[in-house]
Amino acid sequence: MNFLKHLANVHKKGLDGSDLEETFRCLKCDFKCVAAFQLKSHDLRSHTPKEAMRFRCTGFSADCTYASVEKAALDKHVRICHTNERPFVCSVCGFSTHTQSSASRHIRSHAGARPHVCADCGAAYADRKRLLEHQLSHTGQRPFKCKFCKFQTKRYGKIYVLVC
Repeated sequence: MNFLKHLANVHKKGLDGSDLEETFRCLKCDFKCVAAFQLKSHDLRSHTPKEAMRFRCTGFSADCTYASVEKAALDKHVRICHTNERPFVCSVCGFSTHTQSSASRHIRSHAGARPHVCADCGAAYADRKRLLEHQLSHTGQRPFKCKFCKFQTKRYGKIYVLVC
């Protein structure tokens, strides 16, 4: 990811540090974003019909119908759902994981930095994703629901593993 995309995606800021407004809106759903490249990416990922997706999961399971517009997404799907390959390894403790983002989050844990703090109870986390999951514990919400049973969870990853 280049610096301009980083500023827009992560901080919603322009090169000059100014706040970017979410002026780009999807005509097919409620999605809005700060840059045209984000809207294009959203449209490809969210609104491309499965039949038109170029990258398909084959050779692992006849039941798997996963398809994507991005080869990297297919590679990640195969690692997580079929091969259990964990190529991202922590040089400090040897922990391994399926994704670069999980490895980066884990490596930050060795530094002990926990800049994301819950305003309700003071619990602190190394990354925003875990803080947002924690905040659901104050409301009791479990937004991720299994489509095959009554299982519900706060963490998307748990339901993903169950249904992929």
